[in-house]
Amino acid sequence: MTQQTGEVRSVARFFCLQTPMMHNTSSISRLFQQLFPAANRRLIRRRSAVVEKLEQRQLLVGDINGQIWVDTIANGRNDPGERSLPGWPVFIDSSGDGLLTPGEPVTATDASGKYLFTGLTAGNVRVATIVQPGFSMLAGRQRLVTVAVRDRRAVSADFPVVTAPVVTGRVTGTIFSDLNENGIKDADEGGISGWTVFADYNSDGFLTTGEPTAVANADGDYILGSISAGTWPIYQIPVGGYRTTAGGSLFPLQNAPNFKTVSVVVGGTATASFGNWIPSVGTISGTVWNDSNGDGVRGTGETALAGRPVFIDLNRDGVQAATEPARTTDANGNYVFTDIRTGAHRVTELLPAGFIPSEGRPAAVESLVVRAGTSVVDFFNLQPVAGSLSGTIWNDLNGDGIFGTGEPPLAGWTVYVDLNLDGSLTAGEPASVTAGAGTWAFPNQAYGTKTVRVIPQPNWAVTSPATGSATFLLLNGQARTAVNFGLRELVGDVRGVVVDDANGNGI
Repeated sequence: MTQQTGEVRSVARFFCLQTPMMHNTSSISRLFQQLFPAANRRLIRRRSAVVEKLEQRQLLVGDINGQIWVDTIANGRNDPGERSLPGWPVFIDSSGDGLLTPGEPVTATDASGKYLFTGLTAGNVRVATIVQPGFSMLAGRQRLVTVAVRDRRAVSADFPVVTAPVVTGRVTGTIFSDLNENGIKDADEGGISGWTVFADYNSDGFLTTGEPTAVANADGDYILGSISAGTWPIYQIPVGGYRTTAGGSLFPLQNAPNFKTVSVVVGGTATASFGNWIPSVGTISGTVWNDSNGDGVRGTGETALAGRPVFIDLNRDGVQAATEPARTTDANGNYVFTDIRTGAHRVTELLPAGFIPSEGRPAAVESLVVRAGTSVVDFFNLQPVAGSLSGTIWNDLNGDGIFGTGEPPLAGWTVYVDLNLDGSLTAGEPASVTAGAGTWAFPNQAYGTKTVRVIPQPNWAVTSPATGSATFLLLNGQARTAVNFGLRELVGDVRGVVVDDANGNGI
């Protein structure tokens, strides 16, 4: 009850609950006469008052309002001429962590810097704002305050701020899909949204608590505000298999770190944009070893060759230029080019003095690299050692191509190595005439593929080999024997019919 109006309020309700024996209005009136004797006459006029039970009350709710402004005078009051701050976020810190988290009520100040929350449950409520760059709270005031919300009443929570001296700069840029890998966002290249960018203050390459971050918007643009003055690496965190482009390099990933170094000055804006692509790269790897017998197969006892240079011959001239990528084989003779762009590349080894490549294993190989694949290019080297050839020519009487018992050798026949493969003995080609035993031999023959032929005499034909010549690989230092030739004399048959020529006309 108030002494001014005599209305029964919460005080009356409290006494009713604490004194349950007073269950009629007469008893209540007598009690109030004792407490407030000056109000006797008004109590008599309120004899019909009805006692309200607590459980019949509705939920107690109230409002919070306030304002944010630049307190130029720094007196905590919004004086005429002081600037209101629209668009500032204000939220109810339900979680008590001081951060705006999903689900917490939030609003923004209007054109007058004012905000309002309605229908809040009565009790202590934490309300907070997010101080924007370039401002700080007025000395002695906090950005988060606790207020007591009361039933059907509005309480105020103001946030006076002052302009803070500019001690930082900012970094802006764009994250985009760099289709042509030129490092520039062209008209047909779209932005990539949702990626995180951060200033790596401790230069460890990782996002650490306290380092400024931003998330690229729908256009791929981002702003890192309040960056301390200095030189900093700005990192992007790619997702979905993307990597930073490096302007069309042969090794597009090796020269494309996910950061840009910028220099930030107080009040200034630095720029760091990132072009990205999904890499189309693969690997070229292989081994260089001493193929001592030159058969093109790594056999037992054949060792790896360490320290051998291998390079990508970009202009395919067989000469290593300073700008052409190179590797050197390790102790196991291995080399590797990783993250090399897909396509055809000529891989070339530099042979040291005294070495040649094995037959059929050239020192320059065209390698086709496919995405995420490995192209293996091995190199077979040897130090050439001369070998020899020998064989026999025999009379293949039965023409079966087999040097059989009783088939005699043929002496005086010419055998030669057909170096130019023209099918005839040419000046400078090794030649030998068979001895009495039909044998022939060529000493000091270089490693490599050989074609040996015999020059048939009139009315003779080669029966073995069936092709008329012998072609084979003379291994390094090999003494190749039994290179034999069978020949058969072409003897004709006389055939006819004997008749009795009765009329003697010869027919």
